[in-house]
Amino acid sequence: MALDRAPDESIASLAANRLRFIFGLALVTIGAGAFAVAFRASLSAVYQTFYGADNIVDSIARLPRWLRLTMPVAAAAIAGSIGRLRSSHTQGVSNVMEAIALGRVRLSLPATASRVASSWVAIAGGLSIGREGPLIEVGGALGAAVGRTVETSLAQTRVLVGAGTAAGFAAAYNTPFAATLFVLETIAGIAAPELLLPVMASTVGAAAIMRATVGAGPI
Repeated sequence: MALDRAPDESIASLAANRLRFIFGLALVTIGAGAFAVAFRASLSAVYQTFYGADNIVDSIARLPRWLRLTMPVAAAAIAGSIGRLRSSHTQGVSNVMEAIALGRVRLSLPATASRVASSWVAIAGGLSIGREGPLIEVGGALGAAVGRTVETSLAQTRVLVGAGTAAGFAAAYNTPFAATLFVLETIAGIAAPELLLPVMASTVGAAAIMRATVGAGPI
């Protein structure tokens, strides 16, 4: 009887593991897409409230000459102060690459939050940096956190990190195909079959969330 039950228990364990992974993938996709929407909406609110414009270029152009210099400098000072926090400068996009390629999943949401805050202040103040950095880090850290929460294997957690990274990139620019290629070519460095389908699914989901709120077409 014990021998008869062993295959059934193994199949049930594999099915439960697969369901946990799929659930984790859905959480990462929705979380990364929703965060990208919130990140963009908060910046747009700042531009419209304080600058009376829809984007950062028009916002800075409307400022008096003396503010065009002092506003970015002030934003740089604040962003740099946040970036000097110990939890902030010990983690970056390189850690996301290591998590996917080498399995060194040491990504922390609190450290990511401080880096995101620094980037947000810099972007809002007119500094020349893009949204992709913080959104990639949030997606990767979210994938690691979800993997730990739903107790996926190390290999599956690495895939979740890659999927979260792709979802963040796709939502940043509304470009799912470019996000997939970016993760496979730049972050992972290999088109592994176990990585390809989850990454494609996460980019489609994140792009759908972004297009439902922002509209179609690249940002």
